[in-house]
Amino acid sequence: MERQNQIETFRSFEYLEVIFSNVTVTRIIIVYRPPQSKTNCVSNSLFFEEFPVLLEHLATASGKLIILGDFNFHVDDTNNASAMKFLDIVNCFNLAQHITVPTHKNGHTLDLIITRNDEDLISDIDVHDPSISDHFACFCSWNVCKPNTRRKLITYRKLRNIDHERFGRDLIDSPLFSSSASDLSVSELSDRYQSVLSSVLEAHAPLQRKMISARPSAPWYNNAIASQKTLRRKLEARWRRTKLDIDRQAYTNECVRVQNLIINSKMKFYSKLIN
Repeated sequence: MERQNQIETFRSFEYLEVIFSNVTVTRIIIVYRPPQSKTNCVSNSLFFEEFPVLLEHLATASGKLIILGDFNFHVDDTNNASAMKFLDIVNCFNLAQHITVPTHKNGHTLDLIITRNDEDLISDIDVHDPSISDHFACFCSWNVCKPNTRRKLITYRKLRNIDHERFGRDLIDSPLFSSSASDLSVSELSDRYQSVLSSVLEAHAPLQRKMISARPSAPWYNNAIASQKTLRRKLEARWRRTKLDIDRQAYTNECVRVQNLIINSKMKFYSKLIN
């Protein structure tokens, strides 16, 4: 599950906080600090006042932390006072900056990936130039575990496979229709009814067991969506069989119909929940 947060608005940089809830919570903070220019006269000193405010909030926030983005500091240049001050702030909050190679065509490291020192959250960092910007692309692997799928055992019978004629004949030939049945009490007749029907049913549709994955519940799912999805599968099968444009168009229209049904159902459910 993912949601977006905004703590407050800062003048010296823009940011977006995205929270992913899986086995654990991970906060990803995407930051952009515009470089100083004729149109951007915000001083570095203001950034050094505002950025620690964000870090103070994150220091006490739950979950693991990844901060990334374009900070426009030459952190590769040890003689750059602003860059060194920025790294000092990062270090004071027990954070580590992981990009150690140039991320800009001019040979400087401006785009950063930052995590807490004691969290092994990223690996396999790779920086390369896709030739679509003056900045390079930074890639890394996010060390997060997929939650284990819960399994459960279900029992079922294939009732649709029953041959009705054979099933009827077996019932007629059963002890339910014997002459001795008239001599039984109501309780004995009830027991015979139960045992005979159970044995005949087991013969024609034996009870089967299967392990399935228990999917998360979807409280907005309803019968209308289920029936339209069944129709969609039929239209898809017809189109794949005939390859006709008219069948393809019918399948496409049904896909749009199902999608709109799901969207509207979700909107109604969550609107009602919020209200």
